[in-house]
Amino acid sequence: MRAGISNVAGSGDNSQYALFHRDIALYRPLADPWNPGGRLLLAAALLLIAACSSLEHASSSKKLQLQLQSYDHAVRWGDLEEMYAFVKPGDEPLAVPRGLENIRVTDYEPLTTITEEPDKRIRRRVRIEYLHRDRQVVKKLVDDQVWEFDEASKQWFRTNPPPEFR
Repeated sequence: MRAGISNVAGSGDNSQYALFHRDIALYRPLADPWNPGGRLLLAAALLLIAACSSLEHASSSKKLQLQLQSYDHAVRWGDLEEMYAFVKPGDEPLAVPRGLENIRVTDYEPLTTITEEPDKRIRRRVRIEYLHRDRQVVKKLVDDQVWEFDEASKQWFRTNPPPEFR
């Protein structure tokens, strides 16, 4: 169909003319939300928005799981200085205490499931058994961890300091 002038009213009255173009018919469903095609497109757009929001949450959740696995691995295998790399950067960096090389972790067990809080923050409790290599005395501690998602870096950080091994 070529662009042209057509009589809108169809009555022979030459005062009511409209300009039609073949491309306008392609965009009509987008402009009219009551048109079935427009409603379908609107529903598809809403589903896409919901899916993207769900993916963002899933991505954040997956990042949390990976971060916690990395942290747990570092503690279980005795790389205790690495615990401080997971702490959220602040005004003053946390000092890594001396003597961590003398600590050997013998057991690491999560006691509670992850508890979500508002503002993309979670809590969990972990039991750590360890010994001082020079004394060979087994000790236990409970590590109450608080993790928070940082929107700027899109990464989870521990917000409270790692436990002290005494």
